[in-house]
Amino acid sequence: MRKFTLLTSLMALFAISSMADTKIVYRDAFASDASKANWTNSRGGAANDATSFVTTEDGGFMQFGNGSANFNGTRFSSIWGTTPWEGVTIPNDGYTMEFWFCFNKFGNNSSNANQRNNEIAIISADEATNEGASKALANYWGNAGTDYVKSETETIPVFKNYLFKISQNPEGSAAGEGGYVGNGSCGFFINGGTDEVRLAEGSWYKVVLTIVGQNVAYAISDLNETALAGGNGVRTLDDGADNRAGGLLHYQARYLGITQIGLNLQISYATTEAIANEPTVSLFAVKGNDRVYKAVFGEDETLHYSFNGVEQPTRDYWDNEGKEEITVTESCLMEVWTTKLTATSSKVSQNVECGWIKLVDPVVAIASVSEGFGKTYKVTFDPLAAQHLLAVESAITYSINGGAAQEVANGGTIDMPSAGTLKVTVNQIPQGGQKYYIDSEVTINNDVEYVVAKETKYIEWDDAHFAGNAAWTASKLEDSNMSHWAGHWQAANEYDLDEKQKKEADPSYEMKPTQNPVKVYRTDNSYDLPIYNLENDAEGVNYKNELLPLIPNTVRGNLAILLEEGLFVNGTSYNNLELSFDPQWTTDDQAKPNFIEIRKTNNYDRYDKGPGRHITDIVKTDDTTYTLYRFDTAIHSARVFTYKGFTPSTGIEAIKNVKTFNENAPIFNLNGVRVQNAAQKGIYIQNGKKFVVK
Repeated sequence: MRKFTLLTSLMALFAISSMADTKIVYRDAFASDASKANWTNSRGGAANDATSFVTTEDGGFMQFGNGSANFNGTRFSSIWGTTPWEGVTIPNDGYTMEFWFCFNKFGNNSSNANQRNNEIAIISADEATNEGASKALANYWGNAGTDYVKSETETIPVFKNYLFKISQNPEGSAAGEGGYVGNGSCGFFINGGTDEVRLAEGSWYKVVLTIVGQNVAYAISDLNETALAGGNGVRTLDDGADNRAGGLLHYQARYLGITQIGLNLQISYATTEAIANEPTVSLFAVKGNDRVYKAVFGEDETLHYSFNGVEQPTRDYWDNEGKEEITVTESCLMEVWTTKLTATSSKVSQNVECGWIKLVDPVVAIASVSEGFGKTYKVTFDPLAAQHLLAVESAITYSINGGAAQEVANGGTIDMPSAGTLKVTVNQIPQGGQKYYIDSEVTINNDVEYVVAKETKYIEWDDAHFAGNAAWTASKLEDSNMSHWAGHWQAANEYDLDEKQKKEADPSYEMKPTQNPVKVYRTDNSYDLPIYNLENDAEGVNYKNELLPLIPNTVRGNLAILLEEGLFVNGTSYNNLELSFDPQWTTDDQAKPNFIEIRKTNNYDRYDKGPGRHITDIVKTDDTTYTLYRFDTAIHSARVFTYKGFTPSTGIEAIKNVKTFNENAPIFNLNGVRVQNAAQKGIYIQNGKKFVVK
């Protein structure tokens, strides 16, 4: 992409510098999106799927993180293990491994030492294939200590046999010190030692490992292949330890970071034999019907390629310094290989499908609704969609009721205050004055009118609301993490030290708060905040009825109301509390979804911050669950929007109104367990819909 053009000179130096008599043992050429399959995200979960393949003029690289989403301590690994080494005898003068990396963006965690743990490590082949490798990968936690997996329990194995690692320095309390980012750079330790190298944000670095016996010599150089200060040394492996490289691990430190690894990760050794190495073949461009591939091969090698078995003219290295563009105009099986003297490489086979590609349709989803026809739509488009083959530069435009086209950002919103037609178009940005993809378009008919059917304002519930209600009990905040909103609240309502001392000297003394008339005093890590806990009664009746239209999962409990704030999870031990919805608001017309609007506070912020900073989520009433993230998020209110003319149902009738209802369909409880019938009080699911038995 454009941002990568500064690396052109680098690639001219590097490319695939296969010298005569160099045998490649393993290579990840980052040649296409297929390279992504080599990498595993061991943290798991869609929210942490931050891996993408980026193509450039001279090759490609894998990118981890996107600089905007909070990929929280995500672990990535490329494991090749022992397979490439089968049948390989390492010569006495050893072998070489090299790769490039770039911390394109360190992230915003540099002020927190225990989260300052960007790391890249090379582990041995034996370690990569041992029985505990999967568990160790799942708990890989970058740090500069001796071991680079944080063992959470004694049953989780820890990788110890590594060839090389570079870890963000956890020390430093001010910008520019240790691993604390300052002036666009920060410190990294090598191999868990104390020798530090400074790495600049956005700069590419080359690592060359020369492994001879148990000695692993490392050399780190910059974009111009100038040796990095402190970036040279030798690590000696334990006697008998496996010295074969078997995998690369990367720990993405918390929040907003971007790391890139690419430009040929390669393991090779020198040999006196004539060697023709397999070329790197990557899709370089999509040009309408045609596909353009770039083949990269070594000096003194000759490039061969064929379409459906018909060989095309060969290319010499010096025709274009080993970088040849191959244009394919008809769908075929393309095979590419090299020769050198008497040696012939294995063939790289690629099924090429030509033809024009239509961009994936944009997703136009309702982000919010208001009474009447007013709606806000959120527009998203995936430029990296697999069917595009390569990332696409695009612009999104929209028009309302056939009016003038206006541009909207990817992930942006469009307001429609009244009924009408919305047309959203994804336009490929021309390359060299030409467009090579077919634009996509979506038309939305905004013709459904909505009304507010129910509104529950938890933020307005006061002491009178709970008086005499046995479902609620006055309580205290259970909070052990002062970095979250409770700590911010306490800091804003702290008493003067003098006031505290007076109170300690005279318990009857009435303290005067410094900044707020609310009296707050810390005693044994608890706070005298106005909190009411929801009692989790044996039959779950309280949880079914007290917070409607929301119904919390009874087994995750400990829900509470903080006066003037709203509904939250009172305690740090619960993550991702599941909430379901009152089934009486389930739509009876799938073409007219009903919605629940949920207004809440952002994570880690003061509970009483301004309304302009609140977050609003809107979900369909048919959705199975809604997740409330941790104890530091609170729900202010919930509003039910139904289409005009909708009639709510109760009990089993809530789902009998659905046209596809089958009375003989199996019934499940909220835990997904099939039950014989719905005789007991509770919430059940049948035909994919929830219903309540009272």
